[in-house]
Amino acid sequence: MNTRIPIQNPSPQLTTTTWQIGGMHCTGCVQAITTAIEALPGVTACTVDWATAQATVTYDPGQTLPTAIAQAIAHLGYSTQLVTEPQAAL
Repeated sequence: MNTRIPIQNPSPQLTTTTWQIGGMHCTGCVQAITTAIEALPGVTACTVDWATAQATVTYDPGQTLPTAIAQAIAHLGYSTQLVTEPQAAL
């Protein structure tokens, strides 16, 4: 008797990027950006810091690309620039 056991996919390799964001004026801006990024598929963590005007995003690159993150920020009217190239999350 041959029984097939389903193989579970291993955890995805998560990636972290940091973005410089222009145009944030208040904590409401921080919340709007955080909400928009967290709504993207595959995003597992997002921290937006008003004082440094940066966002750090951890995501599954199989579900979301850096361009989607940049577009989510730009769609809200903020400028953005990638500060760090995608790196494997620890």
